Amino acid sequence: MTDRESEASRTNLGIVGAGTVGRGIARIALLAGFKVHLVDASEEVIESALDAILGELSRPGSFGTAPSSDRGALSRRLTGGVDAETLGESALVLESVPEILSVKQQVLERVQRVCGDRSIVATTASTLPVAQVALHARHPERVVGMHFSTPVAMTTLLEIVGGPGVLPEAVSESCEFGRRLGREVIVLGDGAGRYTTRLAWIYINEALHLLAEGETIETIDGTAEALGFPAGPLWLLDKIGAANVRRFSSALVDSLGDRVGPPDGWTSFVRGENPGRGERKGFYLYDKAGARRGVNPEARGSLSRTPSVTKPRLCGVIRERLLLAVLSEALHCLEDGVLHDPGDGDTGAVLGLGYPKGLGGPFRQADHEGIRTVLKTLSKLEVRCGLRFEPPGILRSTALRSDRFFFR
Repeated sequence: MTDRESEASRTNLGIVGAGTVGRGIARIALLAGFKVHLVDASEEVIESALDAILGELSRPGSFGTAPSSDRGALSRRLTGGVDAETLGESALVLESVPEILSVKQQVLERVQRVCGDRSIVATTASTLPVAQVALHARHPERVVGMHFSTPVAMTTLLEIVGGPGVLPEAVSESCEFGRRLGREVIVLGDGAGRYTTRLAWIYINEALHLLAEGETIETIDGTAEALGFPAGPLWLLDKIGAANVRRFSSALVDSLGDRVGPPDGWTSFVRGENPGRGERKGFYLYDKAGARRGVNPEARGSLSRTPSVTKPRLCGVIRERLLLAVLSEALHCLEDGVLHDPGDGDTGAVLGLGYPKGLGGPFRQADHEGIRTVLKTLSKLEVRCGLRFEPPGILRSTALRSDRFFFR
């Protein structure tokens, strides 16, 4: 490939998987000046996806729209088909297929057979370790993780996952791609779950435990939203969708153990009957436009009680448990190498989860309160609530020598 051809290929983006995330990435990439080629197994799916992308770009008042004068050029830079051989000219190929390990592995093998060692291949997996997805890849050194916060067009965070054996230039070029898209990029280590996936589940899970103890949906979400979260944890569960939450929570429990386990009864509530906002019924009821229309009566008292725990009655208790659950998980992520830098941890929490901006992020919150105070509070919550609040080792070791974490 000549230098001129190599430079031209840098504007070519391939996407395998024309679902919601794949379409969202295609949309913002077009606006950033990329040529986008979308691949899926069905011509009907491709046709529908191309229409949807161009329709979103043209919809007045929606995020990520294009001026009418630009739409013709955008449409000429968007193509699609069922033949993966057409991905060979792409400098970067993202797979956005369902989170099934064997499926993702097959896609990576096929893409690298076409692209060889010329292209970077990114997996959008939210829970699977990148090394596991790349296990049978021809060029695992050119496989990275690329986790977009959703909805893609309305958020600004991008998590890039490298790992042992991944070429530094593959990571740096992926970061540059993210910045060209206008994303705030943080680089993570490989492991069980992306950083923001883990925080989101812990935030939701603590709300489920509070619900199981007898707190109300309105009180839990109202407390979180008054604190500064854009969505309460139970509303967030509805927005993500019960099936998606059940899938990634199951994967995290398998990897991380009972520490992140949900209360008894929640799976039976969300299975099939209360799928979330997309089907207009979850913890809340929704109108056709997706707006909340009050609590779903079927969701009240839906989880089994936990009689060994006294029911919390003050919003301050709910506030403390939600914040410290997320803070503790951020520390676990730093301890196990998923997170490299506390500053990135605060950025990811604020932009990816919606952690209250006024608190600065979980690490700045820990410094503000004093890590010995945080350690003492977590220890009390561990006695009361169990393993979920066991203080991370990194917190204990740091508290022996300092009362602040990283920010001086």
